[in-house]
Amino acid sequence: PDPASALWRYTLWADHELLLVREAMMLDLHWSLTVNRAGLPDFDTAWERGAHVQIGARSIATLGLADALVHASAHAHKDGWRWMRSLVDIALLSRLVQPSERESLSRVRSVRRSALVAHDATGVPELESLMAVNPREVARARRTASVQQRTGDWTSSDHWSARATYDWAHQQLELSGGPTDYARSVAGFVLAPASLVDPETRLGISLPTALGARARAVVSRVSPRAG
Repeated sequence: PDPASALWRYTLWADHELLLVREAMMLDLHWSLTVNRAGLPDFDTAWERGAHVQIGARSIATLGLADALVHASAHAHKDGWRWMRSLVDIALLSRLVQPSERESLSRVRSVRRSALVAHDATGVPELESLMAVNPREVARARRTASVQQRTGDWTSSDHWSARATYDWAHQQLELSGGPTDYARSVAGFVLAPASLVDPETRLGISLPTALGARARAVVSRVSPRAG
């Protein structure tokens, strides 16, 4: 992408990663841990607090344990806790974080709720000191997780509904730290940066063309239900 282009500036603002593909290799290039920035460290802070793991003969830089737990929890929260692999990651990380970090981690909304759902799924006792206890918070997290684990992606054509869209928006709002975060999430949902690129030529397309394609996709989801 052209760093000076409006498309790239929009991509940096509305998204958090770029998929790089070369032959059989795929690599996610991140400039933020998730689309919602609230409660998450910026890149420089995460790098300074990071750790290294040994994989074969290589030392690989990765997130520190506390940041990794917050990151995993935010991703799981965003997806409505529908993936068992995400819940297992959270359960495993909960066993590794330092006791001195647990109280501050339990104050992060996505950690509290993700720890609750992960505990329901795995029973790992280390999750108990992290998880939500407020009855309304518990009920909402469990309902959302139950629906998502049963039906899958709430934005897919097979399961689209007004309620699913509301649930998606509510999840994003709860992850957001303010109007900018929420606007970023909504913008990325309505007009993802990838939709502004021709998949064959990899060149940018006009905004009216992208909006038209998005509108047709929405109509195709709604029309079968309307009939």
